[in-house]
Amino acid sequence: MNTQKLDTKTPHGYRSVRDCVAATAALCEANKYTIVLAHGRNEDIGHDERAGYWEVPVDPKRMVVGVASFAEASDVFRAWIERNGLGGGNMVRESGHIKDADGRVVAEVSYNGRVWEAGQVGKKEVAL
Repeated sequence: MNTQKLDTKTPHGYRSVRDCVAATAALCEANKYTIVLAHGRNEDIGHDERAGYWEVPVDPKRMVVGVASFAEASDVFRAWIERNGLGGGNMVRESGHIKDADGRVVAEVSYNGRVWEAGQVGKKEVAL
């Protein structure tokens, strides 16, 4: 994790665009995979200000986060679900997709945190 104190007077807290690009590149190199964290409304839940959610989510509807391993992807996914108070009905098609550096889906994390081989037929669980 980047522990460098950031200058909050510039965009994203970096002293220059070059510093921001360098930090982003270093983060990408440290992470072998990315995981897609995406949620949507569950039509079976309420019609008030939380319509479609058990709790009001704190994160945007779609995020992509770098991870170093499938185990880390599972941990990140479950923490994201808990932090946002999401249920299984809030998961959208790409939720939990683990992608390689080329953007190919190589595995998937299910709502319960288990990791599965990518594909539609005969998925096998991946040992963590």
